[in-house]
Amino acid sequence: MSLLEEVGIANNTIVVFISDNGRGPGQTPDQPMQGRETTTWEGGLRVSAIISGPGIKKGTTYSRVVSALDWYPTLASLVEVASKPRPNPL
Repeated sequence: MSLLEEVGIANNTIVVFISDNGRGPGQTPDQPMQGRETTTWEGGLRVSAIISGPGIKKGTTYSRVVSALDWYPTLASLVEVASKPRPNPL
């Protein structure tokens, strides 16, 4: 983030950091999550997600379940691009 500020693009750049699924195979079972990466339990769903940029209130946390499908309309609204579904080619 400091590099973005240094080069003068922090005010018009959105940074998204997300990880893959939660606890995967080989992880220790003492982690406080139920299930693993290939399940629909918390270990397969709970992941980190951080977004920073203009229009995003600092320090905000969101505890609801979010799908990767939510990213496109969210980012489109932040950059004021109309988000329209594509017609189904079938």
